[in-house]
Amino acid sequence: MDTPTPSDIKEKANRLISEAPRRWAESTVTILIIVGIFAFLGRYLDNLLGTRPWIFIAGIVIAFPISQYAIYYRMKKRFKL
Repeated sequence: MDTPTPSDIKEKANRLISEAPRRWAESTVTILIIVGIFAFLGRYLDNLLGTRPWIFIAGIVIAFPISQYAIYYRMKKRFKL
């Protein structure tokens, strides 16, 4: 097993740092899309069933753990955890 040289470590660190804004943007968009879909569906169902705002609130509450899992899954796949 080869020991990484200081230049290899610095190169890897620079690559990870340069990818950070893109990863942050991907995570933000993932949260916005999932929460947006659940909020829209909740509002639609509330208007349809006359239960305003309960399904909307439930949709948002359910969307957050789903979006967090989606981000975890993407990072797990990316960093091979």
